[in-house]
Amino acid sequence: MSDIAKLNNAKEAINKRHTIELRKLGDQGEHEIKELQAKKEKDITRMKKDYEVSVEKEKTEGELKLLKVRNQFNSRINEENKRYEKLLSDLKTSHKESLSQQQVNQEEMIAKQEATFKESMEKAQQDYDVKMRRLDT
Repeated sequence: MSDIAKLNNAKEAINKRHTIELRKLGDQGEHEIKELQAKKEKDITRMKKDYEVSVEKEKTEGELKLLKVRNQFNSRINEENKRYEKLLSDLKTSHKESLSQQQVNQEEMIAKQEATFKESMEKAQQDYDVKMRRLDT
């Protein structure tokens, strides 16, 4: 074999080694990429789970706060309703007392007017009787 054939064989051998090394490096790179992808997918899955857990936690805390606020407002509403009922009851009692006081005052005024009317009628009757006696005499 000549030098050219030896060189061609050596060149082919180098090319084969180079091709094998490139394949090896390519396979190794693909393997590293797949491992990295798997790791990142696991990280993403973990982050999604953590996010969902934190969202549920926030939702639960929000619902608890809302429930607490609702209970506080319900108790305030109940207190205000009780206060309203007491004020209404006091107002009705006060109105009844005022009404009865006005009735008593009106009855007293009527009694006074009747007494004054009777006095004036008696006086008018006496004047009439006096005038009738004068005419008769």
